[in-house]
Amino acid sequence: MAAQLANADPAPAVHFDDHGMIHIEMIDPLSILMQLGQLGNGVNRRILSLVLELDPEAYDELVSLRDRDPDFADRVDEWLDRIEDDPTDVKVRRRLIRPGRVWVITVAGADTDYLILWDLDGDTPVIRYLGRDVAS
Repeated sequence: MAAQLANADPAPAVHFDDHGMIHIEMIDPLSILMQLGQLGNGVNRRILSLVLELDPEAYDELVSLRDRDPDFADRVDEWLDRIEDDPTDVKVRRRLIRPGRVWVITVAGADTDYLILWDLDGDTPVIRYLGRDVAS
């Protein structure tokens, strides 16, 4: 079993729920092995290390951006990774819209800036808007 987990595909798995939300799950085989070692032998369950949700429009925009400008999409994706890695990090919580507890990240582009609007649903970061900054 350890050999199978060590060779597990760490690529994201994309799932759609009944409410149209998109869930991106990242599997980290090494952390799974470490947790299995802590839990003992015979544990046969999938342990998810990271989860980030995107509203459908945000997901569609990310896919479209990747087709139009892969380099800029990578820069946007780096911010999504930061949110996913630690949604309590001050770098991803620098700007807050009140009321509502929605955080804003601006990603500067050559021609236009992009906004990432996100909040928390429990402990899960959810990207509510990803797109052009219409105010700039």
